Amino acid sequence: MKPYRVQGTKIEVLRWRLDYRTSEGEEESLFELDEESTLFRQNILRAEGCTDFMLAQVDTVDVEWIDGIDIGEKRNPMAEADRIYAMGKEAYLAQKNALTVEQQLMLTQLRQQQTIDALILAQLGGIENV
Repeated sequence: MKPYRVQGTKIEVLRWRLDYRTSEGEEESLFELDEESTLFRQNILRAEGCTDFMLAQVDTVDVEWIDGIDIGEKRNPMAEADRIYAMGKEAYLAQKNALTVEQQLMLTQLRQQQTIDALILAQLGGIENV
């Protein structure tokens, strides 16, 4: 089970794990966001006949960086969360901070315009002649 989920458009890290035995005797685990949610789920499972509960905090060091990332409206939000997690923190931040093609084009045009302006000013002998 993944130590994160998507709630709305945000990734949430699941910090608590509840191990238990089903009414059929099978060992199961579930992850939750916080201790309160985990205890709430435990009460529901107990009513369903589950036993042998063990509550533990999960080591989330590897996934803390994705907590709170807004993935926007996606057709398959969990697949997007998985893609972000798989790429890793550094690659995600590089992608997030990278300029789009449109932004790169605007920067190129701005630099060209600055060069043209500088050439015009140089030909006119500086600003005082304008």
